[in-house]
Amino acid sequence: MIHAQGNHSITYDFDKDIPWNQGLTLSQTLLPIPANCSFINELTKNEKHAASWVLGLLAASAIKEHEKVLNQMRTICFEREPKAKNNHAFAMEGKQFFLEEAVHSAAFSRFLDMTAKELNLSREELSSFLPSFDKKSLVARLYAFEGLLGGKAIWWTVAATEEESIRLFQQMAPHKNHTDSVFFSLNRLHFLEESRHSSFSYEMLSMPEQSWRRPITRLSFAVSRILQTIWLIGELKRFRKVSQFQDRHPILKSMNQVVEKIDVLPFKSKLKLIFNEISYIKMMTQPEKHPRLKKTLAKIGAFVLKTPGIKS
Repeated sequence: MIHAQGNHSITYDFDKDIPWNQGLTLSQTLLPIPANCSFINELTKNEKHAASWVLGLLAASAIKEHEKVLNQMRTICFEREPKAKNNHAFAMEGKQFFLEEAVHSAAFSRFLDMTAKELNLSREELSSFLPSFDKKSLVARLYAFEGLLGGKAIWWTVAATEEESIRLFQQMAPHKNHTDSVFFSLNRLHFLEESRHSSFSYEMLSMPEQSWRRPITRLSFAVSRILQTIWLIGELKRFRKVSQFQDRHPILKSMNQVVEKIDVLPFKSKLKLIFNEISYIKMMTQPEKHPRLKKTLAKIGAFVLKTPGIKS
């Protein structure tokens, strides 16, 4: 059951409000390919369809993993805060936030379970080529260490992930008739809940005000961005493992063909495709472009790394 019970009312039920029983429709798309993606011209019809599923599966797994690891770091990033210890109302608000994040992670995990079954894969096989956030990894340990020092890197990453989840559905919405109904409904509910509770991340980033002057706090966004980029690059490389399963289903074969075409691109063209043309990835590695995040960065006076341009 994917259900949250807490002191605050839950508007959406991720069990009842998503048509799980309909199953997945592999002939439908998941995420629309960005209009400015020139690489799309290199793909066949089947490969374009597979590319949509590649993007959708990457997004679903990334969201699931980010929301899972946040709960794993709850003690460090939330329970140690004085306000969480001394303000009962705030503590309950935080409890509800973490509960909802766990519900979201479970819902995306359920979608991936269904996908694995449709593609004739075990869940472990599907997970082998999708993003994963191991709490014992160096990146996770650096997030935790920075948090123990009083930094906010994990909250910058959470805020960026939530902003991108909201933007992701906004880009999906015009393509509803061509999108798998389970995936669309899942992202719609996720969009609605993230829109409602995303302010909590900003509240965590903005308190206590006196900490803004501390170097660790002002550097937290830069740390978050570096760790997120390192993690993302490493996880994207994992998708090459889809080649091991290309005989299981035609769409897996087409996915592998897409990966092979990306692999033979010149290095500069590859960087341009991944970090400039695929907006879902671009906004995860350049989160300061989100208007709300940009405003908060300016308010806190956080240090922001400049992004080197990648021209054609």
